Amino acid sequence: MADEFVRTEQFGEFVRRMEERFDHVYERFDHVNELADQRFDSMNQRFLDLEKRMEQLSVSVDQRFEQVDKRLDDVQAEIRSLRTIMFTLYVPIVVAVAGAIVGGAAKFLFFNN
Repeated sequence: MADEFVRTEQFGEFVRRMEERFDHVYERFDHVNELADQRFDSMNQRFLDLEKRMEQLSVSVDQRFEQVDKRLDDVQAEIRSLRTIMFTLYVPIVVAVAGAIVGGAAKFLFFNN
């Protein structure tokens, strides 16, 4: 039935031209796929770079917290040292004042004529 309207050579030419057109479309799809793959690779690399940077920042923050923790330990040690010094300084003063009060009371009670 196709022989009545279209010759075999014309149909072959039609098929050849359609294949050429589809090859062109397939080439464009391949190009689009390559571009999409490049974009995905680029985005993947960006995410990997971001993850690496976040790990570096995490390490940096951890190091800073360790430094702050060490400084706080040093401050606590200094406070303990000052507390010991204050205790050492005030104990003789308190003993002297208490002795003066007891001595004054004893003088008042026993030597008051």
